[in-house]
Amino acid sequence: MPDSRKSKASKSAKPDPNPPEVQTFLKSLGEVLLDITALEVSTIVVDEITPHKFIPRQTYQELYPLCADFLKDAGIHSSLVDRYLQLHRTLLLRYIALLAEPQSLLYNPQLVDAVQESYQLLSNPGNEAKEIPLQLPDPSDAREADQLETLLSTASFLRCLRKLSEIKATLDQRNFHLQKHPDSKDADHLLDIIYARTVVQLDGDVMNSYNQKLFQNPQQQAILQVHQAGVAAAQYHWQGLLEFIIYLAQRAFPKKIRK
Repeated sequence: MPDSRKSKASKSAKPDPNPPEVQTFLKSLGEVLLDITALEVSTIVVDEITPHKFIPRQTYQELYPLCADFLKDAGIHSSLVDRYLQLHRTLLLRYIALLAEPQSLLYNPQLVDAVQESYQLLSNPGNEAKEIPLQLPDPSDAREADQLETLLSTASFLRCLRKLSEIKATLDQRNFHLQKHPDSKDADHLLDIIYARTVVQLDGDVMNSYNQKLFQNPQQQAILQVHQAGVAAAQYHWQGLLEFIIYLAQRAFPKKIRK
């Protein structure tokens, strides 16, 4: 005789409204939202535009060895050394954060103490990154290949890596100019001037900043027109991106849940 209680229980079972694939999507969606809550447009006039393509693994291999000894051997100008070192520290901090994040594929509860110690040491600029207990996966070590592969497939780490790649490209260009002008003691005079910057917040706040040198530039009106056109184009695409994300979020939830 069949057990009526068992069949009754099976009928009352309801499907999970948030299956794993939906949870993964929502997590990714949340990470994207963190990056698009504000729109920032800067207008810079440069002498030349160097081609730069973001290749995650290549960028990682370029940032991984950055330390005082490496930069000295590479002939990096002394005024830029701290900025290069900060690239590696930022990348290491992002990696350590993933080790401590329960939702991360890199989460390791056995490293809690090492994570706390590493954070404390990294908070002191005087400590070199190579002295930190936790280190980035070595791209030349086959034993760490799986860890590195997982790291390079993590969306939040890739966004961090992309931003650092852009900063490094700028530093490389400044270092190149300083090598051509060895008498220069500082790189500040070689910095590309940001003439105008506009920040638009999701709540509607808009902040415009203008460099005083803009009003001394004979091309003032042309620079302002270029900046305004850039802001208008960025806002158009930003709005479209927000609408697309809202559409995806609505599709991810059943109608009953949204109600």
